[in-house]
Amino acid sequence: MNLATRDLNIDALRKELECRKRFMLEKQREIEKTKNENAYLQGVAEDYNTYKNHLLKQKREQLRALQTISNYISETSSNLKQSEHVLQESRMQQREILSDIEKIKAEINELL
Repeated sequence: MNLATRDLNIDALRKELECRKRFMLEKQREIEKTKNENAYLQGVAEDYNTYKNHLLKQKREQLRALQTISNYISETSSNLKQSEHVLQESRMQQREILSDIEKIKAEINELL
């Protein structure tokens, strides 16, 4: 399997995972609204809340890790006199990380 095909498969799997996460969150919100009507749903709602809290914890940890990496890249780029190519590559990686940070922040906002 060549890299392009593998990357397409990975992207498709990520999209499916994102779709399932959104579905789970939508169901959690629906159950939250109706749990008072049915005692059984209270247990289910607690399960969904546990899952949501787990996702929030993961996303916050990812956010902290990516911010640490971004800060490190900023410090390294400013402290070292490296070749222009290496600096450009570091800046490109930092932009990607900052983009990931924004995505994770958006995901956290969706979970809240």
